[in-house]
Amino acid sequence: MGGCGPIPWSAIDRYAERYGIDDLDEFERFRRFIRGQDRVYLERAAEEAKGKA
Repeated sequence: MGGCGPIPWSAIDRYAERYGIDDLDEFERFRRFIRGQDRVYLERAAEEAKGKA
């Protein structure tokens, strides 16, 4: 039950704030990059979960 879920927007925002990504365009690029990487991770995790079921 449960499993992986996407990284919350609030976590991305906090990380960006901590590391000084405060320009809106930079933040949007960063957010898209993180979402893309997260999507790949979640797809692979789902594939592995299917193989173990």
